[in-house]
Amino acid sequence: MPTIDERLRQVTLKIKRAKEHVADLEREVSAFLDTHPYVIATKRNPQTRQLIYYVSSLRDTPESLPLLAGDAIQNLVSALDHMAYQLVCCDTGDKPPNPNRIYFPIAEDAAKYEAKKRGKIEGASDDTVKAIDALKPYKGGKDLLWVLNRLNNIDKHRLLITVGSIFQSVNIGAHATAYMQRAVDADPANPFHGTVFPVLDLFLKPGDAPIPLKIGYEIFTDEPVAEVNQKMQFRFSVALYEPQISEAQSLVETLHQLVALVESIIAALKPRLK
Repeated sequence: MPTIDERLRQVTLKIKRAKEHVADLEREVSAFLDTHPYVIATKRNPQTRQLIYYVSSLRDTPESLPLLAGDAIQNLVSALDHMAYQLVCCDTGDKPPNPNRIYFPIAEDAAKYEAKKRGKIEGASDDTVKAIDALKPYKGGKDLLWVLNRLNNIDKHRLLITVGSIFQSVNIGAHATAYMQRAVDADPANPFHGTVFPVLDLFLKPGDAPIPLKIGYEIFTDEPVAEVNQKMQFRFSVALYEPQISEAQSLVETLHQLVALVESIIAALKPRLK
């Protein structure tokens, strides 16, 4: 009989490989953002004369990003399937009744999970099933696990995962500091006259930023009397966009969350190995 460490070896290798893909992805995203792919320009609203900052040009995200994301996701799902196989092997004395059809059970909802879970881990003991039940591997239970499974199905059987640029936040601290500086400088009687104020950092996230980001998207609207502030800071990121699954979520952050999730599941189920 294999030892527990031997049973976990292939599971941990799959997770390790997923982490390597995530690291490669993170480097690719950083390299892309370092090229300054987004150009911001200003214009005036012809009616109100408000100053508008908008995206005047941008470059497409690298084609490698959804490929790397898909590879990481597939390795994570594979790690769970390997774990399910080892659990069934432990419960059957390494004689699973249906070894070619063992999968970690993840479902669209609790009812579908209950209906299909036994078929995916045929041979598993009641205690093992209860241990998996406790993880609530379905939408409405552990939603992030459901997201992992849905993204994997899309990548394997339909299309590459949708990835695109998104506007993340604007630093209105520079905007506020500039207004405060002008007010103080214009009033010699102000006790702070002559003081140079440090630029504050106050990043605000928009509630309606489109993904993928489009040329012409208006990032920030200033007052009619405003002058162009060269110190305004705008942040962008690369995000997932799969409607009703994962919309406008940071690609890198989501993958780190998925890795941590799978590691926690493996740790929770490890006591069932023997």
